[in-house]
Amino acid sequence: MVPRVGVALATTSLLTVACGGSAAPPAVPVPSNRILAESLGTSLALPPVPVVRGPLGLHVAYPPPDAVLQIRDSSFLFGTAGTGEAKVTVEGQPARVWPNGAWLAYVALPTDSLVQIHIDARTASDSAVLDYPVRRVVPDAGRLTVGAAWVDTLSLAPSGRVWLGQGEYLTLSVRAAEGAQVRLRLSDGTSVPLTPQPGALEVTAGVRAFDRDTARLRTPVVRDRYVGLLRGRAVGPDPGDMLPLPFALVPVDTAWATVEAIVGADTARARWPVQVAVLDSMPLVAELTDDTAQGTVPDSLTVGRAVPGGTYAWFFPSGTRAAVTGRRG
Repeated sequence: MVPRVGVALATTSLLTVACGGSAAPPAVPVPSNRILAESLGTSLALPPVPVVRGPLGLHVAYPPPDAVLQIRDSSFLFGTAGTGEAKVTVEGQPARVWPNGAWLAYVALPTDSLVQIHIDARTASDSAVLDYPVRRVVPDAGRLTVGAAWVDTLSLAPSGRVWLGQGEYLTLSVRAAEGAQVRLRLSDGTSVPLTPQPGALEVTAGVRAFDRDTARLRTPVVRDRYVGLLRGRAVGPDPGDMLPLPFALVPVDTAWATVEAIVGADTARARWPVQVAVLDSMPLVAELTDDTAQGTVPDSLTVGRAVPGGTYAWFFPSGTRAAVTGRRG
């Protein structure tokens, strides 16, 4: 198609040059959408919603019963009542009902992971009631609150077992009450301060996909994220040897580090579930093997990834040796 279009354009250009001083052809008026629609005998407007007069029956199309919504404080629901004569209310608020029985409602939701939405539909001769479950992600499910101070225990990062070189920095991150004094306290009493990192409140995926109000995309700046750096210090119980893969160790409870958020006279404390070991200067070399091949495939490969579960970037033949500088997880 592209060569044919190019030839047509070239032919038009040659004809224009050959005509020289001849007058340009008059412009042809382009018909408007209304004239075009009338000439075709059609309308650009949507067809009317058909009228449905059936038995009353409540049905929710969205959200589906197995969905888990990531919403801030409200969401919409829609479904059908079976007849356009129905009057539908959701949590006591009237929903819009179309002539075919379809209904739509926008309701506020409490901060809970499971909410029962009460839906009521009525006609002149019948009624139906439905308590519909809506599941949602609660952002503050892991919040530990003491008075005005709180710590989000699910936001603690990193967690698990970490092996680092002596000169490598470990970034610490946690959500806590705005304006709090936040610090990491090690088992020997040493404290590491964490400073606030302001950022805009996250816009949920549902709002980005369906909400037409652009004002909802402008979220306020919050200062409940705190970050800090740690270098050359062990944290928590000993995670064991980096290589070979260690067996599960029984951590000592008294060796765990804690995070503290202090607001006035209130202090919220939580255990930071991380075990950090600092490697010595002795180099460590590992040989990569394919355990699944069990020596039967001489040309087997080991896939290398930048992070666990990330996109693969390297293929190492079995027997490749490399210096080991750290490990996470």
